[in-house]
Amino acid sequence: MSRIEALLLFCLCFLLVLHNEALASGRSEFCNNADAEAFGKKHTPSQSLDSSLGNSVESQYDSARQAKIFSARLARVVIPKACNSPAKVKEARRVAERGRKLLMSKHDSRALCLFNRALNLDLRCYPALVNRSVALSDLHRYDEAERDLLQAILLRSDNAEAFNNLGTIYEERDQNLDLARYCYERAVEQRPGNEVMPTNLFEFLLEQEDYNELLERSKVAVLRFASASSYDYYSTALWGTRRFDEALVAVEKGLKLFPVSKDLLARRCEISSAAFSFYLDEGAFLEKRKCFSQALQFYGKAIAVFPSDYRGYYYRGALLGRLDREYEAIRDLNIACRLAPDCSLIYESRSFSRALTGQYAGAVADLTKSMRSRRSFVPLSTRSLAYSSMRDYDSAIKDLDEALTLSDKRTAISCLRWRSDAKWRAGDLVGAALDRVNAEYKQWNERAAWSQFGH
Repeated sequence: MSRIEALLLFCLCFLLVLHNEALASGRSEFCNNADAEAFGKKHTPSQSLDSSLGNSVESQYDSARQAKIFSARLARVVIPKACNSPAKVKEARRVAERGRKLLMSKHDSRALCLFNRALNLDLRCYPALVNRSVALSDLHRYDEAERDLLQAILLRSDNAEAFNNLGTIYEERDQNLDLARYCYERAVEQRPGNEVMPTNLFEFLLEQEDYNELLERSKVAVLRFASASSYDYYSTALWGTRRFDEALVAVEKGLKLFPVSKDLLARRCEISSAAFSFYLDEGAFLEKRKCFSQALQFYGKAIAVFPSDYRGYYYRGALLGRLDREYEAIRDLNIACRLAPDCSLIYESRSFSRALTGQYAGAVADLTKSMRSRRSFVPLSTRSLAYSSMRDYDSAIKDLDEALTLSDKRTAISCLRWRSDAKWRAGDLVGAALDRVNAEYKQWNERAAWSQFGH
């Protein structure tokens, strides 16, 4: 390699350092903006490996304590007297069924009248007590609804519906979340084979972001029921504990069994979006900490999740360029350019890799595209070096003239030296000498200023 080529390579490396500094400072903002545009979901996890791996709330729930509290409430309720007339018992159930149908049609007041009539016939009519509690709750008469459900629980050992409804009342009225959870858990324990019964408990755990508990319970539900909803909750719990790969596998298994499930299709999209954002952010975080191999792995995961999004290829290609793996960088950046032909940052990054591998014409073309919307010092000075390598000194001098107007004190010195070299090669010896003298004068002034500052 000749002395001149070595000098050009050194200058190009200097510009590459400037570019990487700018890239590193803007990387985090770019990630977060993309995340805000696409992935603002209710239960989206925080985006850092330093956060605890299961983003569950530190739970202080004590089941035994809640059992004592619930028993104390239950002890205040009087068991209603039994009806001695089989005919009245039968009629009470018939009336309660009519009331249930009205309740399903949202006719709460009319249904309430029928439930009252049924309980006048038989105070121990379990369906009337449970369904009347729903009507009373809809009418915001929570104390009466709670009393009905506590009585229903005392009447039967199989009282899952009563516990389920009572959990809803405690959650909505008192904000007594621990007692609500206790009731939901009791309902599930009494009907372990019912795939609908865990729904309230699962939704409650989602609201509390207790993903670890949701993961354990939804995993059991998947093994027992293998329903679309159980796969939905299971994949959401895996997502909440940052196990994105397993979450996507769970969603795909669910879709194989239930290919038309809208919930699972929507969940796959949400998890994929969240995983892509998470992988990009963690890759950028690790790149700043100079954990380059791990950063490359995360960028690769982002590409695997969304191969049609240019950002994964761009981030990985830019990092490969920093690691002097230029041909791999060009491969990724080529794909990024095809996916986002209007993104100037991609062309700028690819131009450095092309220039360092001797593809000067391609570097000039990339830098020209990168400056379609905004002209700045780094791409102009880089293009001038590429022109010099192609012996197009006039174009190089023209770019350096413009770059000099956009430079600061530090970069102006380098820019003058590069222009001096280009003028010398173009035969303008006087201009080359003047630029060199000007550069040395600026360098001397800067050193003098720093020396004065040091004293």
